[in-house]
Amino acid sequence: MNLLFTPGEIEFCQTGKDPYQFYAACFAAKESVGKALGSGLAGIDWNQIEANIAHGKLSVSLHGEARIQAKRLGIQEWLADWVHWNEYVLVHVLAQ
Repeated sequence: MNLLFTPGEIEFCQTGKDPYQFYAACFAAKESVGKALGSGLAGIDWNQIEANIAHGKLSVSLHGEARIQAKRLGIQEWLADWVHWNEYVLVHVLAQ
């Protein structure tokens, strides 16, 4: 069982032309969400934060304790974006 990525993330990353960039974007999105929740990722499983990249757009879905914590904080929406150049990836996530 993978502890960092959901089955959907793994499938997407593995079928992409550059799996390492997609894994890096998913990982960075999860870290950013954890910071926005104020907990890092303490008490939240990595799989409870799911990064989705479709048509070059990044979105975030929360499940379980991550979703509960976001509701407690009044977070209703996540805005996420990513860029990549050469071997670098930059992810930006905002909680509204």
